[in-house]
Formats: sequence, C-alpha cells, structure tokens
Amino acid sequence: MMQQEVADRFGVHKGSVQNWERGTTEPALCHIPKIVEFLGFDPEPEPHLAHERLAYARRRLGMTQDELADVLKVDPTTIWRWERGDSFPEREKLADFKVLLGDQFRLLT
Repeated sequence: MMQQEVADRFGVHKGSVQNWERGTTEPALCHIPKIVEFLGFDPEPEPHLAHERLAYARRRLGMTQDELADVLKVDPTTIWRWERGDSFPEREKLADFKVLLGDQFRLLT
C-alpha cells in the first residue's frame, strides 16, 4: 500500500504515516485499535506482569487513562495506580474492563 492509502484509511495526513515509519513520532492512542486490526497483530510485545498488561490492554482499546477511568467510573489516579502496580482492580472493575476488551479479554488473564 502507498502511504497516502494508509493515511486515508486512518484519517491522518500522509506525513503522519511517514513519521510513524521513520520512528519520528508514534501514532496517537486513538489510532492503535485500527492499526492493530490493519496489521493483524500488535507490534508492541505483550507484557508479562499484571500491571503492565493493564496498560497494554488500555492501549489496545485506544483509550487514555482518563477515558478508561470515566468508563469504569473510577478516579483517573486509580488507573495510574493500577498501571504502576501499586494496586490491582477489584473483581467488579476487572470484570468491567474485560467486557470492554471483548474477545481480547485474555490480555488481563
């Protein structure tokens, strides 16, 4: 595919695609789900530690910590603590997170 075709597919400028390819910039979080779908895999390696998997899963959803906090009805600092490994989601919030992930729920197991 040509860079312009990729840019059109993701709704970005061709220069953005060029910068992604060169490693000058990284795609915004909102583009990650479409990129993973387009490639058929996630170019980021799947982490092993539970708290790192939470951040990885949020990224796969294309959400910021604030956006995920809003959806899960928790304070954004709670998400930050989860992703740092300072605490872990209660069973109910973890279940809600898994619902958001759909068929990708294995990312949290």
